[in-house]
Amino acid sequence: MILSSLLLVGVAPAYSLGAILYATHYSGTLSVLSLTTQGSTSSLSVVSSKKTCGSQPSWLTLDSANRVLYCLDEADDGATLNAYAASSSGALTQSAQIRIGGGPVHSTLYGGPDGRSFQVVAHYGSAQLSTFALPINSKSKPLQSFKYTMAHPGPNENQEAPHPHQAVLDPTGAFIVVPDLGADILRIYSVNKKTGFLTSCNNVTVAAGSGPRHAGFWNPAAGTDGTKLFLGNELSKSASAFSVSYPQKEGGCLTLELTQTAKPYPPSPPAKAGQDVEAVMVKGNTLTISNPTDNRFGSNNDSLAVFSISSSGTMALQDMSPTYGSYPRTFQINKAGDLVAIGNQNSGTVVIVARNPTSGKLGKKVASVKVGPQVTNGDGGLSSVIWDE
Repeated sequence: MILSSLLLVGVAPAYSLGAILYATHYSGTLSVLSLTTQGSTSSLSVVSSKKTCGSQPSWLTLDSANRVLYCLDEADDGATLNAYAASSSGALTQSAQIRIGGGPVHSTLYGGPDGRSFQVVAHYGSAQLSTFALPINSKSKPLQSFKYTMAHPGPNENQEAPHPHQAVLDPTGAFIVVPDLGADILRIYSVNKKTGFLTSCNNVTVAAGSGPRHAGFWNPAAGTDGTKLFLGNELSKSASAFSVSYPQKEGGCLTLELTQTAKPYPPSPPAKAGQDVEAVMVKGNTLTISNPTDNRFGSNNDSLAVFSISSSGTMALQDMSPTYGSYPRTFQINKAGDLVAIGNQNSGTVVIVARNPTSGKLGKKVASVKVGPQVTNGDGGLSSVIWDE
């Protein structure tokens, strides 16, 4: 294993350090970004960029408490899970790399006394889910691996096989839901927080051809009553809401019931050929969804849709905002809720947009930077971006 370091170099004295972000690009780079502010002007810059997370870096997960950044390499043959010690200044030093199943596209921390003792990885390319005890080292092996099959292809393109696209942890930390784009299934697992082992529950079948991709939980209070799961369906270009029911007895399973389906764009103009739904994030009482290739705000300028969530958990479209680039594969809202980092895959750019923390409505572009080369049709390009918080 070759250990590497990405160093955060000095920032011009006239600027104050505002925030650190990390971004990956399918050209093979992992980059450290710096958002700085001078008066009313902000600037986003690439401080360092290095080929260190395999040939196809796809997803970043930050363990902020232990200052460890995890990076997935999506290669179908020779995929890896990489760990980096992340200093508070943004410097990254690679500490471990292990081979894992092919095509990993998402990971989530879960379990243990701190809620971050294990990691679950969704493998789109090899149709499986795997778990690992943390921290990883050169001898780490999967705790579990769940392989998926299906009897026949689904009705749409990219449904020739199961394709788990995310593993999302519920607010109690006791269950994991895995949207499977290929099989039109939400796979549900109960979590043994002590051992990290997952137990399969009854799956939820969604509409044929919908292609569930990413989801987020909404929890209106400290308890579990009224919890909702909001789901983005890539292939049907829609969003779904599910009521969440928790088991009355220990050892039971979480269940989901569809309550609403909506489109993440207004009736006019309608969705365009090739348009889909990608990233989903729930923050406060808002749901934000990205719409790649809709060109709603002009050529190579796609949209984010913002839904309000009522006290009963009903979503209502309230705002459409430009992404200032093409194919918003990913976005992340910061903890304060006042900024959104948008990763435009085709454009190879990270764009920072202002956000109203209460309403969730998006405002003006604050700053942007090019992280890697442009691509077309989502073939390569920028793959992920996260805040260091």
